[in-house]
Amino acid sequence: CTSGGGTMRYWAIVVATAVVMAAHARSLWNDSLTRVGAAANIGAALHYAAFGSLPGIQSCCSSYGNRWNPTWGVAAAAERQLGIIGNWPSAFHLRIGIENMSGTLERQEFIANVIVGDRLLPGVSQYRLDATLWALALSPSFRLETHHRFGIEFGTRLDWIFVKRYTQREHLMSPASGAVFENRLRTRNESSGAIPTAATVGAALQASVTYTLPLDSTWQLRPELRWQLALTPIADVPWRIHRITAGVALLRSLNRQPLAPSPQQPPPPVTPPSPAFNVTVDILGSRRGGNDTVFVEVPARAIVHRTMVMPVIFFAPHSSTLDSVSIVQLSRIIEAARAHGTRLRLAPSSAPDEADSVRHARFLTVLQALHAAHIAVSDTPAQHPIPRGRTPLLADELRAVWLESWQPLLMERSDTLAIADPALSALITARLEPPITGGHIEGLFEQDGQQRAFAVRPNGQILIQLSPARLLQRQASHFRWSAAVNTDSATIAQRRGNGIIVPAVTVRSTRWVGNSSNEEIMLMRCEFDSTSPAQLDSAVVQLVRNAITRGQTVTLIGSTDSLGTSSYNRTLAQRRIEAALGLLNLPISSVRTEIRIGNTAADPGIYGRIAGRGVFVRIEPQ
Repeated sequence: CTSGGGTMRYWAIVVATAVVMAAHARSLWNDSLTRVGAAANIGAALHYAAFGSLPGIQSCCSSYGNRWNPTWGVAAAAERQLGIIGNWPSAFHLRIGIENMSGTLERQEFIANVIVGDRLLPGVSQYRLDATLWALALSPSFRLETHHRFGIEFGTRLDWIFVKRYTQREHLMSPASGAVFENRLRTRNESSGAIPTAATVGAALQASVTYTLPLDSTWQLRPELRWQLALTPIADVPWRIHRITAGVALLRSLNRQPLAPSPQQPPPPVTPPSPAFNVTVDILGSRRGGNDTVFVEVPARAIVHRTMVMPVIFFAPHSSTLDSVSIVQLSRIIEAARAHGTRLRLAPSSAPDEADSVRHARFLTVLQALHAAHIAVSDTPAQHPIPRGRTPLLADELRAVWLESWQPLLMERSDTLAIADPALSALITARLEPPITGGHIEGLFEQDGQQRAFAVRPNGQILIQLSPARLLQRQASHFRWSAAVNTDSATIAQRRGNGIIVPAVTVRSTRWVGNSSNEEIMLMRCEFDSTSPAQLDSAVVQLVRNAITRGQTVTLIGSTDSLGTSSYNRTLAQRRIEAALGLLNLPISSVRTEIRIGNTAADPGIYGRIAGRGVFVRIEPQ
């Protein structure tokens, strides 16, 4: 839970904010508005729970992870106008109410293989933690009323958590019958009570967007969408509750008595009307947003880079020390396992000329590195994938620790690339009533620091082409302009303005590629001299089927390493293609095929040799 000093800092920030706003409110006019009312909300709470057990409570769960749960709350609300900031009215908004942050955390996890009758079945446990959390919340915020009845609020929320209880249990999900825990039951680790080390107070940052619906001169209805980012954990474990809620507030205005009218002043002297001068700037090729913001559609293609990480760490002869290449490989495995929450199994091995102690030392080296990175490791060892005695050239592949997971170790990143330049131009319209004899209109238009002068006749238009360079880089483009009516002797009138052009990137198509220079994606990895998939990427399987349905050209590449004769490897590569077609349930006529035989000069070391055993896919873009 939050330390006493940290909690006091949160309270100090809120109290200081309220004091400053209240002091400012005392200096306002007598006709400032005060509103009171009530608010209610309902939404979803994200329980960010990167822990497996509460302090001092027995649990076999590795980590619950994240889970969304319903949430709601009610509150009394008060609001006081503060004044005008720029062109926007501002106000201090305060709520106090009850918030329900209860939720359920669940996780299913493989625990061990179970023998039922004559079958070996996976044992899977379901871990469940039910938390009951109620809080009294104080929420001060600063409010700005924008144009078109929209408003934005930002502030903080402080909670006094007065109900904080839990119930947990572990239930054996699979097999459905024939197996029990050591307590001869299908449930274990059942407990309930107050959450250990639970925090009494909590803090969160919040922001919201509102829309005001006036019901009459006194009442208004205000729908809202609110985000809350928790700053403090629920207990001494990494467990925070972030919320997004939709709600509504009903507010009543309490107007002060208006000021007494001031003594009547004499009317000002009548002066001849000055010319009406107005300039409008429209951005063509865009859709207008709020105020001076416009949005431009930038069509783009998503490029998804997908790589299957080889599940092995190689060592030097008679060594259990990680060299620079092995450290990089282990880092890639850790990154892929962490991204998908994958539990790993280890299978250490050693060459025939090495002692058994080397195998154990290699196992400990990799195990300690995975534990340091908080990667779950199963107690059940993996099966070594390299057959012994097939060829002396495989001796270097036995000096290794192999890893096995329930799904392939995958690394994926996505980029977007613009596929068309948006055509943009600024249409400047100048209106001058009545026209001035001998008057002319001149101005300056600036976009992202680049200035261009222009001249336009009264009640005329001019078109200025704009640069899409920043938009193509997914950055906003800023512009400003100024114009003046000049005569031979003086400047009669001036106008100026500014705006922002925001790119709205729209993904029109997606292209999946590998990280290699030929942009091939690994469909399945095979063991040495095998056509069965040791690892199969199910997402790539569906990708291939969808591409063929769309009429795209798909090429399957059967690949082998550099060991063995060329004729044998060509036959092995073809057999791997046929095995892949069987898994895809596709005829050979629906795809193109290629055969690639590795060679010693081209293989980038032993990892490249392992990576060359399998079937790759290349999909031509539409």
